[in-house]
Amino acid sequence: MVEAMISLARKLGHVTVAEGVETEAQLLELLRLGCDLGQGYLVGKPIAIEAFEKAFLRWELLENAV
Repeated sequence: MVEAMISLARKLGHVTVAEGVETEAQLLELLRLGCDLGQGYLVGKPIAIEAFEKAFLRWELLENAV
């Protein structure tokens, strides 16, 4: 089913994003099937907007310093 969805998305010219990726094994299998991106607990746990803003501003400052 997942492989069919990835294939359909590719044929329609879309980027595929897998949600709910929790393990490296899941990510590797999705990449093997041709999935473009993944999101889920493997990448990061949900955080409050205030924590996200603080982290984003730090990243932005670092990016601009280079």
